Amino acid sequence: MPFAFTIGALALGLLVQCVFPKERGRERILKAFCAAAVFIVAASVLYLIAAQYMAWSEAGPPAVYLVPPHRSMSYVISYVFARSGVSYVVSLTAALALAAVMMWANRRHEERFFEKEEPYLAALAVFLLGNPSAPYAWLWYIGALLVTALLVTSYRLRVKDYRFSLYYLWLPLALGVILVESLL
Repeated sequence: MPFAFTIGALALGLLVQCVFPKERGRERILKAFCAAAVFIVAASVLYLIAAQYMAWSEAGPPAVYLVPPHRSMSYVISYVFARSGVSYVVSLTAALALAAVMMWANRRHEERFFEKEEPYLAALAVFLLGNPSAPYAWLWYIGALLVTALLVTSYRLRVKDYRFSLYYLWLPLALGVILVESLL
C-alpha cells in the first residue's frame, strides 16, 4: 500500500476524532474505522496476489514457470505476502497488543489513564504505520510518542494537578512519522 493510503486514512481518522462529539458515538465510529482499515489492507494484499499471478502467467518464459502448473499457487501467495503482508501482520499484532494493554490498564485503574477512544486511535496509528514502504515506522512512532510525552510531562510537572493526555497526539504524531519516513 502506498504512503498515500496511510496518510489519507490517518488524516480521516484525525478528522473523525476532531469533528464528531463524544456523545454522538465517536468510539463506535473509530471502531468501525479501524475494522475498515484492516479490511482494506487485507483486500489490497489479495489484489496484489491476483495481480502478481496475472503478471507472471502472461509474461512468458521464464516468469510463466513461477505459476501453476509449474509451481504451486502457494509460491505466488508467499512471494507477495513476504513483500506486502508481513509488515502489516506484525503491526496489526503490535496494535492489538497495545490496545489490549491500554484497555486493561484503564479498566484496572477506573479509566484514569485514557479516554475511551484512545486505544482505537493508538491501534489505528500503529497498524497503519506498518506500511511495507517503511515496515517498522511504528517502532519510531512509539519512541517519538514516549519522548514527546516525557518532554511535555517534565515541562508540566511544575504545574500541580496537571494531567497530560496523549489524546490529540496519537494521529498527528503518526502523520508526522509517516511524512518523515516518506522523505527519507
